[in-house]
Amino acid sequence: GVFQSTPEGKVFSLNPAYLRMFGYASIEEFQKTIRDVAGQLYVHPELRPAIMEKIMQSNAPVQVEVEYYRKDGSTFIGRLHVWKVYNQQGEFEHLEGFIEDITQRRSTEAALHASESRYRSLFEYSPTAMWEEDFSAVKRRLDGLKRKGVKNMRSYLEAHPQVVAECARLVRVLDVNHAAV
Repeated sequence: GVFQSTPEGKVFSLNPAYLRMFGYASIEEFQKTIRDVAGQLYVHPELRPAIMEKIMQSNAPVQVEVEYYRKDGSTFIGRLHVWKVYNQQGEFEHLEGFIEDITQRRSTEAALHASESRYRSLFEYSPTAMWEEDFSAVKRRLDGLKRKGVKNMRSYLEAHPQVVAECARLVRVLDVNHAAV
């Protein structure tokens, strides 16, 4: 959702996506309800001064992740993109920016990390020796033979054992577990 505000947090322009993200029906309701942006919208209001300092010292747009409260008390993680707006005389006028809700992305990343950790543990500590190997160079070599007209790969490889040995050397070992060492 897009917004315009003063550095102190007085919001004077919001688009409908911003209002929906925070659970408000209108800008009037938002302005009437929200008197202290840091205290009412930030889950960690103590972070806002540092964020504002970063924005005010930067001459470029700033991006930062912030955990926000919705009107109903639920929370979401937003990526705040904000920049300073200047008037025609080059004087600082207000802040402008947008917030994108990245809660689902963060949940997905956390679930993926947990899954990767779980399967990494299963791989590492399995009592059975396991190797992770990369056969992509072998595939490229065999595809090259097909492009050169080899129709029956089994017969070709039986007749050319040096190609089998070459393919074996092309296999890259990426990882092995503890039982394989």
